[in-house]
Amino acid sequence: MKVMVVDIAASSGGGLTILNEYYNQAKQDLKNEYIFLLSDNYLDETNNIKILCLKKYKKWINRLIFDFFKGKKMVNEIKPDLILSLQNTIIFGVKNKQSLYVHQAIPFQKVKKFSLFKKKERKLAVIQIFIGFLIKKSIKKADNVIVQTNWMKSALIRECKINKNKIIVQRPKISIISTNKGNNKKKGKCIFFYPASGALYKNHIIIYKAVDILKGKNINNFEILLTINGKNTDNIKYLGKIERNVVINEYHNSILLFPSYIETFGLPLLEARECNSTIIASNTEFSHEILDNYDKAVFFNPFNSSELAEIMENEINKYM
Repeated sequence: MKVMVVDIAASSGGGLTILNEYYNQAKQDLKNEYIFLLSDNYLDETNNIKILCLKKYKKWINRLIFDFFKGKKMVNEIKPDLILSLQNTIIFGVKNKQSLYVHQAIPFQKVKKFSLFKKKERKLAVIQIFIGFLIKKSIKKADNVIVQTNWMKSALIRECKINKNKIIVQRPKISIISTNKGNNKKKGKCIFFYPASGALYKNHIIIYKAVDILKGKNINNFEILLTINGKNTDNIKYLGKIERNVVINEYHNSILLFPSYIETFGLPLLEARECNSTIIASNTEFSHEILDNYDKAVFFNPFNSSELAEIMENEINKYM
């Protein structure tokens, strides 16, 4: 069988993790032939895997042009038995069997409605409204759909009115390799860690507000590590992008803060749980799916800085 894997969107983060997971599976599947359509040279070719680099379609608007117009030309040239799209939308205008991996949660969540009239929210509003329409259309047309969580499965059934048997739930596979035992202390301080990008819904603002509340109470015996860029303060250290092994070690040496209110899965929650870390997480469907029955997890309203500050204070007091 010839399988065409489409993931022009993948470039970093969770998207690249998903791509690598399927690539590693393809390498082991020597009975079938794979053609990966990517936007850059992320992967190596093997005896059963061919890589086609389509850099000109890297921008999201160009990816839509590919999905609606250029993609069907490549399908007709390659003649795959199956198209596997890992980028939330199918290739339109073809009759080939298509499997669709959906990992964009913004159009399906009910926590936040983004506004086209607010500059900081405009891009997210476009995803929620316009790209969301195309994703939902793709879901209806695909032969089957793959999601990471049961909450997403329920959301797709609700929003797209499709048969539940059409949806496959596949949780991301993780590998935790670390000998660091950790004790949640560094230099006598309580350490909090939040590995996340700077996207608006990652909700760093609630952390900053909680810090102001703590400092207003003269509580300073803590440090927060963030994997975004910024200017360090007495209580916040900006690490920028860090290697995965550093992330894993930080899980062992700190308390995971996870105020994000939109995620398909929330991979750090599972990774920190595997590391037996204390976790302070947003009170959301995805958090509960991963953390329910985990006795070291505490949930808070991701829009209530006072509630977060109180939970953080309780943890800080344990290390006084």
